[in-house]
Amino acid sequence: MIGNRVREMREALALTQAQLAARLRIRRATLSRLENGKVGCLDLRIFDRLCQILECQPGDLLFRRARARRR
Repeated sequence: MIGNRVREMREALALTQAQLAARLRIRRATLSRLENGKVGCLDLRIFDRLCQILECQPGDLLFRRARARRR
């Protein structure tokens, strides 16, 4: 499972969800779903703008979460 650090990076720059969503040209609800890991896919153009705005590299935003083992 892939996780992200969008919220913590947004908060480090003192941006609200509304401000970041406006700069990304997406709905605030979409950004909220992204921050909460509810988005299955993301347009690479939006991901690129997100990296530009948050002043980071793609690897700074994404990480791999360990999956719970099934019995």
